[in-house]
Amino acid sequence: MKQYTVSCNDILESPWRNIKNISVGDISQSVEERCPNMYYTISCDGRPYLVINVYYEYNTTFKDAEVLGKYVFIGFCDSVFIVNLDNNNVRKIMLRYYFGHMNKYENFILIGSACDLLLFDKSAELKWVAEDVGIDGVIVHDFDGKYIYGNGEYDPPGGWIKFKICYKTGKRVND
Repeated sequence: MKQYTVSCNDILESPWRNIKNISVGDISQSVEERCPNMYYTISCDGRPYLVINVYYEYNTTFKDAEVLGKYVFIGFCDSVFIVNLDNNNVRKIMLRYYFGHMNKYENFILIGSACDLLLFDKSAELKWVAEDVGIDGVIVHDFDGKYIYGNGEYDPPGGWIKFKICYKTGKRVND
């Protein structure tokens, strides 16, 4: 089984300049006319494999990338891009308001937006969305095999409220 890793870079050094690349983000303008805002470099079994050029229209506070199986998840601005590393197909998932955080586990990945928590499985399929667990930030702190624990900010700044969500259903659980 192939082993992929991802790294964020502001500039491309050799040998990455000669590696196949794809672009994600705000590519409405001709990408030849501007430089990417950042690059994600993907290695396969320790060797350079793919460069993902990232373009965004406005500065983004939160950005992250994780590999889960044969997929790389890239979050920034108000979106998550999922790249299939076998065929370089790209899917864009629009989030409500903004991308916040990403938490990778063995068989799934959690994406926190301004207000929601999304769970994708190892096949990059969206399994559920826990809506309105915050209004200005959702952060996951722990997963015990059954429940996901975290905080949602409801009264910024600093008005964080704890949540507990069932891993299988995405439903909030009251203690």
